[in-house]
Amino acid sequence: MSKSCRECKKLKPFEQYHKNSRAKDGCVNICKVCVREYHGKWYGKNRDRQLELGKIRFKGKWYSNEAWRQGQLKKNRIYRESHKERKKELDSRPEAKEKRREYYSGRFECQAFKKSEHERNKRWKSNNKWWVNAMSSKKRADKNNRTPSWSNLDAIKEFYRSCPKGHQVDHVVPLKGENVSGLHVEYNLQYLTAEENNRKNNRWKNEGRQNI
Repeated sequence: MSKSCRECKKLKPFEQYHKNSRAKDGCVNICKVCVREYHGKWYGKNRDRQLELGKIRFKGKWYSNEAWRQGQLKKNRIYRESHKERKKELDSRPEAKEKRREYYSGRFECQAFKKSEHERNKRWKSNNKWWVNAMSSKKRADKNNRTPSWSNLDAIKEFYRSCPKGHQVDHVVPLKGENVSGLHVEYNLQYLTAEENNRKNNRWKNEGRQNI
């Protein structure tokens, strides 16, 4: 059995048409090839609008539907586990690093994302108090061990008190770096944004500074 396509006027078998239960012959009047071409042209003209609508729908579902969000996270975890080598190869490319940096800097500017991350961190800390307490104690001990007797504690307190809004106090030379350890003194402190601080992590780039 075959029928003529309304667009290309070619005679094609029913298998090359999408089904339509309302039609007499059970198929639409346009073949699959023409439908694909039509949607391709339409998307090319309306690409920006569709992407924007997709973002709005995704964000609304992500922040409002907890069950759906957990399902998506589970799918992502399974995919990452089964594609570790491929992901490692793609992430090592310079263009991927730059794209990832731009992506996360954009996310941190989104107020809805900030609120969601804050709530998620709050829930995690509430469910893992033992871990939070252990890490806090370890951090205090490390800081005390790296604070010399001659350090100016008043200057350190003033530096923390004067931290600009949206910034964090960071050690230029990390207290427990991989190859070097700094001291908890006023001239080893600096102000960084949260993004810069997370990117720096526990590393130190020697840019002509003397070891502290």
